[in-house]
Amino acid sequence: MIAAIVEDLDLLPADAAHEVSATIHHLDAHLANEVIGHTRARAPIAPAGKEAWMMLPANTTVYAIVEIARAALSGNPVRARMTRRARLVSALIQRIFNEVLPERVHMERSLSGPDFVTRALDSDDVPFFMAWGGEALGDELLARLPRGKQKRIVFEGPGKDPAIILPGAHPREVAAALISAKFAYSGQTCTAPENLLIHRSVHDEIVELLVSAAGQRRVGDPREQDVDVGPMMSPKIPPLVKTQLSDAVAKGAEILLGGRVEGAYVYPTVVTGVTPAMRIFRDETFAPVFAICVFDSEEEAIALARDSRFGLRVSAGGVGARRVIDQLLGTDYAEPVAEITYGKFGIGSVDSFADSVGSPAFGGYGKSGWIWDRDQLYQGPKATAREATIPLRL
Repeated sequence: MIAAIVEDLDLLPADAAHEVSATIHHLDAHLANEVIGHTRARAPIAPAGKEAWMMLPANTTVYAIVEIARAALSGNPVRARMTRRARLVSALIQRIFNEVLPERVHMERSLSGPDFVTRALDSDDVPFFMAWGGEALGDELLARLPRGKQKRIVFEGPGKDPAIILPGAHPREVAAALISAKFAYSGQTCTAPENLLIHRSVHDEIVELLVSAAGQRRVGDPREQDVDVGPMMSPKIPPLVKTQLSDAVAKGAEILLGGRVEGAYVYPTVVTGVTPAMRIFRDETFAPVFAICVFDSEEEAIALARDSRFGLRVSAGGVGARRVIDQLLGTDYAEPVAEITYGKFGIGSVDSFADSVGSPAFGGYGKSGWIWDRDQLYQGPKATAREATIPLRL
């Protein structure tokens, strides 16, 4: 499986091995209790003759097994589509499910992404559709909601996850944690820190440490030894990053490290003097790039974090980190909203910047995700196993 991941998606072998290990651990230690807990007194959303459809994120590999299993073990027949690049991985996942859940899971490999979406939205035999994707896909789904139909749609979108570094934070520990979190998967995880909001009292020291550590990362073919950053998975990413960097410099930001984009590669980059007027602050940067803002008060940091179309994850470290996170988090589980809601986050962590994809309840606010069910919109953290079921009719 590790070899298939590297071959399909150009991930570093270490990242591929980590994903395999994380998947095995989740299946072994958490999945059964998670599914039981979320499906008690509930029935599968897709009865006999119908299917739950899932369009998986382009950056996922073997961890797709966990998401599919959450829906399948809830009693649903599942049809899932991975990116076409994941040809070998998809075939291996199909073989695994053929052995453990025969005829319950079908890995779709013939329909294109747009055709898969259209079939899922239009078919009366698909009562549940869960899709991961970028902001454009989320906007498309909102525009095409099948109003008046008995269909539940779950969208998991991008993030622009702020990491807030407050006074009292230990610069070396914070810098090391940020580097580790950001450079996993060559900067291509949806809950990795993107906008670093750093208090002026610790700003210079942390920036210096980040520049030093990021500058030691070697870029190259993931099949070569001692490579730390591989190519971007999507050809759309490098030109977007290039545009963001050009816009930032034109508006007064300074690139202290990197700024180099060549072919499929984005080199480790540290940008300071970032402001909300810049695209690099506002748009997702799915690459090994730190956008750094300085602030002078908690109130300013909170305002900067809230100034976003996205609301997936926020993290904070230093004195008052818990207080700041509590002001930015929404509800524990998805809440009904009248419209897309901004200024809240679905996931929050204190003194930790590591990826939080393994959480059983995942998701956020704004353009970062939502649920549509019976003409009602919901936002906040959500659990696949729960959303793929409905209350039992007693």
